[in-house]
Amino acid sequence: MFKMENETDNELNSPISNDSGSILVGEGVLLEGRIVNAKDTNISGTYNGSVSSDSLYISKNGNLTGDIKTHDMTINGKFTGDIRTENSLVVNSTALAKGNFEYSTLEVKFGATIEGMVKHSGSLSTFTPSEKIPSQEEPHDLDAQSLDSSSEDNN
Repeated sequence: MFKMENETDNELNSPISNDSGSILVGEGVLLEGRIVNAKDTNISGTYNGSVSSDSLYISKNGNLTGDIKTHDMTINGKFTGDIRTENSLVVNSTALAKGNFEYSTLEVKFGATIEGMVKHSGSLSTFTPSEKIPSQEEPHDLDAQSLDSSSEDNN
């Protein structure tokens, strides 16, 4: 093995630092396990296991089987398992997704295949009028005289 000057054996055998919190399972790679507290996870190969990540992306050639908890997820390849997204779930046209899907916002492109239970879990905005809209049964504050005087002002 080639060794640089001032480099120790411990430095050569130490794990590579990944301060960005990104995980990449490259095409052709098979990985099994558990991913916890990742920032960005990109699956281009095959991954079997659970994932907890801020964002998760499965490429067109990616294949993921497992339980997922994430803020945002995009599926272009194959997925089997359970997904819970805090924000968005995007299922693109090349995706084949099977399982249980819980999401706040969902976007499914034409051509995508989804099999399983799909459940909205985000909060729905409710309409709360800021001003009371008078109904026809309620008396109006305006009288005929004030209407006549306002129409005369406009002439």
